[in-house]
Amino acid sequence: MYNTRRSRKKFNSSHSHRGHRSAPRGGSSRKILFLIGIVALFIVGRSFFSSGEEISAEATIEVRQGVLEFSLDGDDLWTRGSSGQTFLEGDSVRCTGNCEASIEIIDGGSVVVLAPNTNITFSELSQNSSGVKEITLDVETGELWGTIAENEFSNKKSHFLINTPSSEVSVKGAILNLSVETDDILRVSRGKTTLRAKNSSGERSDPLEVTIGQQILIDDAAKELFFTDDAAKAIEHIDPAFEESEWNLKNLELFSPQEAATIRHRIERSASPVEQDPSKNGLNSPTIESPLAGSIIPAAEDMLKLEGVAPLDAYRISVNGYILTKFQPGDRKWSYFASKKFGTLVPGKNTFSVISISRDGQESTPSTVEITYNATNDPVVVAESTSDFPVPVIRFPSLVDKTHAFPTNEPILSITGIVDPRTIAVEVNGFRLKKFQPGDTTWKYTANANYENMVIGENTYTVVAIGPGDEKSSTSIRVNYTPK
Repeated sequence: MYNTRRSRKKFNSSHSHRGHRSAPRGGSSRKILFLIGIVALFIVGRSFFSSGEEISAEATIEVRQGVLEFSLDGDDLWTRGSSGQTFLEGDSVRCTGNCEASIEIIDGGSVVVLAPNTNITFSELSQNSSGVKEITLDVETGELWGTIAENEFSNKKSHFLINTPSSEVSVKGAILNLSVETDDILRVSRGKTTLRAKNSSGERSDPLEVTIGQQILIDDAAKELFFTDDAAKAIEHIDPAFEESEWNLKNLELFSPQEAATIRHRIERSASPVEQDPSKNGLNSPTIESPLAGSIIPAAEDMLKLEGVAPLDAYRISVNGYILTKFQPGDRKWSYFASKKFGTLVPGKNTFSVISISRDGQESTPSTVEITYNATNDPVVVAESTSDFPVPVIRFPSLVDKTHAFPTNEPILSITGIVDPRTIAVEVNGFRLKKFQPGDTTWKYTANANYENMVIGENTYTVVAIGPGDEKSSTSIRVNYTPK
């Protein structure tokens, strides 16, 4: 059924041929020759101004692991797919269970990789003889990693779009990762993209450029910023936990091996048992001028500006693990906005840790300030702690059906997620994460069969977030490990 389906899309020839009869003699002959000339001129003119004839456009699948299924345009039937199959405009593919698959777009240098539980449709897939390529992928749910070749879409009329229920991403040339769940997360490792948010009625916002080293979470708060022309406030520095994730690295190794090797080397150095004392790096700490320690922020102010002075040798400034993207080497002033909307300003006690970073990655001793956000305008008791500390969130692995264990046949699995900014420590199965620092909002745990913290069969990982005053909250995920 698959191969016979190829005939459903046909391409028009440049022109059709007709039979002819002998031309009459005399004046009639001249008239016919004149008419033939007009027709020939019309055909040549049409070819000159034409944007090109449509030619075959296909996407080719390579199944890395697990089971990939496909549905042909107009069909409701899902069938198991295999490497080497090609798909046309209107077709859909989905990765089930622990499936991973790569898709080469129109036999060029652009490839997208589907993570487990990802469902996409080729809603637009065409090219013509003039080099114009028109690609639109509809991503219903899941996660994809992509390398989109700039030279493939250098033609001004070409486009590569990724549509989700919450956003539209336009790519001319980039390495990116897009996670589509309740909210979208776009991460751009190289190149640049243009992002539009969508509201509940489907209306698109003005475009925002998201470029190298940046990421953005498209949630309700971000959409509000998009539709009030403040979208740039939602941009953050790309999460180091994502850069160092096995998902990102194994894809980078195929298309940018030198960059992947650099990141792996950085991970190996940080895992060294010899830990550096930041106070011995000779790097001065930044100063915090505002707010003053012990300040109480009223509920009417849902945003707080921190500012101070950077040391002369600062290459970057980090606040609670977030790299200030607007700070440039040599700047003396730095500023950071903590926001209730983005969870960086929370009710009660807030601690902000500010460090300076040298060009070679050395960090200074942190400067800290503690304030209290009185979100309810009630009398404030600074020492009071909350008993319902926010539960940690597991970002990856992402499970559509949480009643089932996440299947994997890889011996190493990175489990990552986010926690409340007030979190002072994270534990997984009783092991306290050494790289997590108070104020961090992301965490990462590596399950490694070689270290016996992942065994054959089902494994349960319980993540515990520990807040001020020893408040605790937890969540769990089950992983079913079956070696290859």
